[in-house]
Amino acid sequence: MTDIGPEFPQVLAAAQEGAPWAWAALYHSVAPQLAGFARARGAPEPEDVVGEVFHDVARNIHGFEGTEANFRSWVFTIAHNRLVDQWRKAARGRDGPMPTPDDATSAEAEAVAAAMDGPVFAALDELTEAQQAVMLLRTVADLSLDQVADVMGTNRNAVKAVQHRAVTRLRKILQEPVTN
Repeated sequence: MTDIGPEFPQVLAAAQEGAPWAWAALYHSVAPQLAGFARARGAPEPEDVVGEVFHDVARNIHGFEGTEANFRSWVFTIAHNRLVDQWRKAARGRDGPMPTPDDATSAEAEAVAAAMDGPVFAALDELTEAQQAVMLLRTVADLSLDQVADVMGTNRNAVKAVQHRAVTRLRKILQEPVTN
Protein backbone atom coordinates (compact mmCIF):
# COMPACT_ATOMS: atom_id res chain seq x y z
CA MET A 1 0.00 0.00 0.00
CA THR A 2 1.30 3.42 -0.93
CA ASP A 3 -0.03 6.09 1.37
CA ILE A 4 -0.13 9.66 0.21
CA GLY A 5 0.05 10.76 3.82
CA PRO A 6 -0.40 14.27 5.22
CA GLU A 7 -0.51 15.76 1.71
CA PHE A 8 -3.75 13.89 0.92
CA PRO A 9 -6.06 16.93 1.35
CA GLN A 10 -3.97 18.94 -1.14
CA VAL A 11 -3.77 15.99 -3.57
CA LEU A 12 -7.53 15.49 -3.35
CA ALA A 13 -8.23 19.20 -3.93
CA ALA A 14 -5.88 19.22 -6.93
CA ALA A 15 -7.53 16.08 -8.36
CA GLN A 16 -10.94 17.70 -7.94
CA GLU A 17 -9.58 20.59 -10.02
CA GLY A 18 -8.30 18.15 -12.65
CA ALA A 19 -4.54 18.21 -12.01
CA PRO A 20 -2.96 15.20 -13.79
CA TRP A 21 -0.22 14.82 -11.16
CA ALA A 22 -2.86 14.52 -8.43
CA TRP A 23 -4.80 11.90 -10.39
CA ALA A 24 -1.57 9.93 -10.84
CA ALA A 25 -0.91 10.08 -7.09
CA LEU A 26 -4.45 8.90 -6.25
CA TYR A 27 -4.27 6.14 -8.84
CA HIS A 28 -0.87 4.83 -7.74
CA SER A 29 -1.93 4.88 -4.08
CA VAL A 30 -4.65 2.23 -4.59
CA ALA A 31 -4.42 0.68 -8.07
CA PRO A 32 -2.11 -2.25 -7.22
CA GLN A 33 -4.29 -3.37 -4.30
CA LEU A 34 -7.42 -2.77 -6.34
CA ALA A 35 -6.14 -4.97 -9.17
CA GLY A 36 -5.13 -7.66 -6.67
CA PHE A 37 -8.56 -7.54 -5.08
CA ALA A 38 -10.31 -7.82 -8.46
CA ARG A 39 -7.99 -10.66 -9.54
CA ALA A 40 -8.55 -12.57 -6.32
CA ARG A 41 -12.32 -12.10 -6.61
CA GLY A 42 -12.23 -13.77 -10.03
CA ALA A 43 -12.43 -10.79 -12.35
CA PRO A 44 -11.32 -12.02 -15.78
CA GLU A 45 -9.70 -8.64 -16.54
CA PRO A 46 -8.62 -7.01 -13.25
CA GLU A 47 -7.07 -4.03 -15.03
CA ASP A 48 -10.44 -3.33 -16.66
CA VAL A 49 -12.04 -3.28 -13.22
CA VAL A 50 -9.42 -0.77 -12.05
CA GLY A 51 -10.16 1.39 -15.09
CA GLU A 52 -13.91 1.21 -14.55
CA VAL A 53 -13.55 2.05 -10.88
CA PHE A 54 -11.37 5.07 -11.63
CA HIS A 55 -13.86 6.16 -14.28
CA ASP A 56 -16.50 6.20 -11.54
CA VAL A 57 -14.10 7.94 -9.15
CA ALA A 58 -13.38 10.64 -11.76
CA ARG A 59 -17.07 11.15 -12.40
CA ASN A 60 -17.87 11.51 -8.68
CA ILE A 61 -14.70 12.99 -7.16
CA HIS A 62 -16.26 16.44 -6.78
CA GLY A 63 -18.73 15.08 -4.23
CA PHE A 64 -16.10 13.24 -2.20
CA GLU A 65 -15.01 14.62 1.15
CA GLY A 66 -12.91 12.82 3.69
CA THR A 67 -9.59 11.39 4.68
CA GLU A 68 -7.27 9.12 2.76
CA ALA A 69 -8.75 6.15 4.65
CA ASN A 70 -12.23 7.30 3.59
CA PHE A 71 -11.02 7.54 0.01
CA ARG A 72 -9.67 3.97 0.09
CA SER A 73 -12.97 2.71 1.51
CA TRP A 74 -14.91 4.60 -1.16
CA VAL A 75 -12.76 3.20 -3.98
CA PHE A 76 -13.05 -0.38 -2.72
CA THR A 77 -16.80 0.05 -2.24
CA ILE A 78 -17.07 0.97 -5.90
CA ALA A 79 -14.93 -2.04 -6.86
CA HIS A 80 -16.92 -4.41 -4.65
CA ASN A 81 -20.20 -3.17 -6.12
CA ARG A 82 -18.91 -3.48 -9.69
CA LEU A 83 -17.80 -7.07 -9.08
CA VAL A 84 -21.12 -7.96 -7.43
CA ASP A 85 -22.92 -6.52 -10.46
CA GLN A 86 -20.75 -8.65 -12.78
CA TRP A 87 -21.52 -11.81 -10.78
CA ARG A 88 -25.25 -11.09 -10.78
CA LYS A 89 -25.20 -10.46 -14.51
CA ALA A 90 -23.33 -13.73 -15.10
CA ALA A 91 -25.70 -15.62 -12.79
CA ARG A 92 -28.70 -14.40 -14.79
CA GLY A 93 -27.03 -15.84 -17.86
CA ARG A 94 -27.16 -12.58 -19.77
CA ASP A 95 -23.50 -12.83 -20.63
CA GLY A 96 -23.05 -16.54 -19.96
CA PRO A 97 -20.63 -17.82 -17.36
CA MET A 98 -17.80 -15.64 -16.10
CA PRO A 99 -14.88 -16.18 -18.43
CA THR A 100 -11.66 -17.56 -17.06
CA PRO A 101 -8.39 -15.69 -17.61
CA ASP A 102 -6.51 -16.58 -20.79
CA ASP A 103 -3.24 -18.46 -20.58
CA ALA A 104 -0.58 -16.20 -19.14
CA THR A 105 1.99 -14.78 -21.52
CA SER A 106 3.76 -12.18 -19.40
CA ALA A 107 5.98 -12.92 -16.42
CA GLU A 108 3.59 -11.01 -14.15
CA ALA A 109 0.58 -12.94 -15.42
CA GLU A 110 2.46 -16.23 -14.95
CA ALA A 111 3.38 -15.29 -11.37
CA VAL A 112 -0.21 -14.36 -10.59
CA ALA A 113 -1.48 -17.58 -12.14
CA ALA A 114 0.99 -19.61 -10.07
CA ALA A 115 -0.09 -17.84 -6.89
CA MET A 116 -3.75 -18.37 -7.74
CA ASP A 117 -3.06 -22.11 -8.03
CA GLY A 118 -1.49 -22.21 -4.57
CA PRO A 119 -3.07 -23.73 -1.50
CA VAL A 120 -4.21 -20.42 0.00
CA PHE A 121 -6.19 -19.38 -3.06
CA ALA A 122 -7.60 -22.89 -3.35
CA ALA A 123 -8.67 -22.63 0.28
CA LEU A 124 -10.35 -19.28 -0.42
CA ASP A 125 -12.62 -21.08 -2.87
CA GLU A 126 -13.96 -23.08 0.09
CA LEU A 127 -15.18 -19.92 1.84
CA THR A 128 -18.50 -18.18 1.40
CA GLU A 129 -18.63 -15.08 -0.81
CA ALA A 130 -18.79 -12.83 2.27
CA GLN A 131 -15.84 -14.60 3.90
CA GLN A 132 -13.79 -14.29 0.71
CA ALA A 133 -14.62 -10.60 0.40
CA VAL A 134 -13.71 -9.86 4.02
CA MET A 135 -10.41 -11.76 3.84
CA LEU A 136 -9.39 -10.10 0.58
CA LEU A 137 -10.40 -6.62 1.69
CA ARG A 138 -8.48 -7.06 4.95
CA THR A 139 -5.35 -8.62 3.41
CA VAL A 140 -5.03 -7.57 -0.23
CA ALA A 141 -6.69 -4.17 0.06
CA ASP A 142 -5.27 -3.64 3.58
CA LEU A 143 -8.51 -2.09 4.85
CA SER A 144 -9.44 -1.77 8.52
CA LEU A 145 -12.48 -3.50 10.01
CA ASP A 146 -14.44 -0.24 9.83
CA GLN A 147 -13.45 0.31 6.20
CA VAL A 148 -14.48 -3.25 5.27
CA ALA A 149 -17.79 -2.67 7.04
CA ASP A 150 -18.31 0.46 4.91
CA VAL A 151 -17.46 -1.41 1.71
CA MET A 152 -19.81 -4.28 2.50
CA GLY A 153 -22.61 -2.13 3.90
CA THR A 154 -22.57 -3.72 7.33
CA ASN A 155 -21.11 -3.03 10.76
CA ARG A 156 -17.73 -3.68 12.36
CA ASN A 157 -18.99 -6.53 14.57
CA ALA A 158 -20.47 -8.37 11.59
CA VAL A 159 -17.14 -8.06 9.75
CA LYS A 160 -15.27 -9.35 12.80
CA ALA A 161 -17.61 -12.34 13.01
CA VAL A 162 -17.26 -13.15 9.30
CA GLN A 163 -13.49 -12.76 9.51
CA HIS A 164 -13.31 -15.04 12.55
CA ARG A 165 -15.34 -17.75 10.78
CA ALA A 166 -13.18 -17.37 7.66
CA VAL A 167 -9.90 -17.66 9.57
CA THR A 168 -11.20 -20.70 11.47
CA ARG A 169 -12.28 -22.33 8.22
CA LEU A 170 -8.99 -21.51 6.47
CA ARG A 171 -6.99 -22.99 9.35
CA LYS A 172 -8.99 -26.20 9.11
CA ILE A 173 -8.66 -26.39 5.32
CA LEU A 174 -4.93 -25.65 5.31
CA GLN A 175 -4.24 -28.23 8.02
CA GLU A 176 -6.00 -31.04 6.13
CA PRO A 177 -3.65 -33.46 4.43
CA VAL A 178 -3.36 -33.04 0.67
CA THR A 179 -4.94 -35.88 -1.29
CA ASN A 180 -4.66 -36.44 -5.02
